[in-house]
Amino acid sequence: METMYWEDRCLKLLDQTQLPSKTIYLECTDYHDVMQSIKRLSVRGAPAIGASAAYGLVIGALSEEHLNQTTFIKKIEDIARQIASTRPTAVNLQWSLERMLARVHSSHARDTAGIISDMLEEAHNIFNED
Repeated sequence: METMYWEDRCLKLLDQTQLPSKTIYLECTDYHDVMQSIKRLSVRGAPAIGASAAYGLVIGALSEEHLNQTTFIKKIEDIARQIASTRPTAVNLQWSLERMLARVHSSHARDTAGIISDMLEEAHNIFNED
């Protein structure tokens, strides 16, 4: 049973508050969905919290894809701060967001779609490593 998986621009999170009696996946199509899942403890464990934050940032980026690159990056930084505020003491959450922002700033993509592609690759890496 996976704690989460990415499918069609959506993060599916195992709602750990329902275990062991039910296996329910929450569909997160907005970064606020991910933030609420972290806040209400549907996501538990440092690695899962970090990976869900990374995917949450990707979801946030997808909603801002239409912006010019400079404005887009500023918006991503703001979304990262919002996600970080869900659990300020969670080390993996902070670490994964810093890693995602580093990937944004080091991207050689020429447009926001390319940056988002880089971000999704990094979120997958974070998930697979943890």
